[in-house]
Amino acid sequence: MMEAILQADQAILNGIQDLFRCDFLDVFLTFVTKLGNGGFIWLFIGTLMCCFRKSRRTGVILLCSVAAGFLIGEMTIKPMIGRLRPFMDNTAVELLIDPPRGFSFPSGHSMSSFAAATALFLCGKRKVSWLWYLGAALMAFSRLYLYVHYPSDVLVGAVLGGLTAWAVYALFERFWPRGTIKVFKEM
Repeated sequence: MMEAILQADQAILNGIQDLFRCDFLDVFLTFVTKLGNGGFIWLFIGTLMCCFRKSRRTGVILLCSVAAGFLIGEMTIKPMIGRLRPFMDNTAVELLIDPPRGFSFPSGHSMSSFAAATALFLCGKRKVSWLWYLGAALMAFSRLYLYVHYPSDVLVGAVLGGLTAWAVYALFERFWPRGTIKVFKEM
C-alpha cells in the first residue's frame, strides 16, 4: 500500500514538473512559498488582527490554530514518521529554493495555511472565506511545484490544519464564547 502511494506521489510530482514548469511560476511560487516559511504570512495576519478590538478574537483563534498545528505537525508527527523529502529521492530535480531542513510528512506550509484559512472561515464572513482557502491551496501547490513535498504530505497537512482550527475554534466557543472575555475587549 505504501509503495503504491509513493509511486502515485512521484508520478504527480513529475507530472507537475512536466506540465507547469515555467519561468513565471518559478518566480511566483517561490515568492508564495517564502511567505509561508515559519507560517510568516499567517502569523503576520493574526498579529495584525489582534491589534484591533473588532478582529482580536479572530486573530487569537488564528494564532492558536497555527501554533497548535505547529506542535502537532512539526514537533510530533514529522519526527515520528521521518519521511524524506522528494528531492532527496529524486536528485535529478533542480531546486529553486534552498533545500528545506526537516522531514516531509506532513507539510507544515499546508498545515498552517489551512489552519489559518479555516480559522478565518469559522470566525469571519463566510462569503469571502473562499479567498483564504484559495491562498492556502496556492501555498500547498507551491510546495509540490517546488518539489519539496509529496502530494500526500500536502493533503494530510491540509486536512490536519483544518481539523486543528476546528478544534481550537470549538474550544474557544465552549470555554470563551464571544463577548465573555474582558481581556479581548480591553486590549
